[in-house]
Amino acid sequence: MKHIQMIWFISMVILFTPVWAEYDTILPKHYPPSFHVMGFVHNMDTITNTLSLDGVKYKMETGAKVFAADGQPSSVYKLPSGAKVGVIFEANTKGSQVVRQIWILPANFFVEPHAG
Repeated sequence: MKHIQMIWFISMVILFTPVWAEYDTILPKHYPPSFHVMGFVHNMDTITNTLSLDGVKYKMETGAKVFAADGQPSSVYKLPSGAKVGVIFEANTKGSQVVRQIWILPANFFVEPHAG
């Protein structure tokens, strides 16, 4: 019986190893050490300066910086719906927290959708 349990366990490990190996949890060195929020872009409104991640709206600072997955500066206009991003907030002149930086995360980086 123990032998069958061991074979079953090893089979499950082998079966699910590709799923575990599919995502990274460590970002390349050119990324900031942490983000205030990570999620998936649902909408970016450049008229109202709002960013919607997983259905939660955040106010963006005018001139918020966007960085591509290689760390190079990009444009808010190149940020597609569904993009996996990390966000850094900063206080504006009124003391409110606004989106200051948006980093496009690598495709193989694991991000759970959040709800604010």
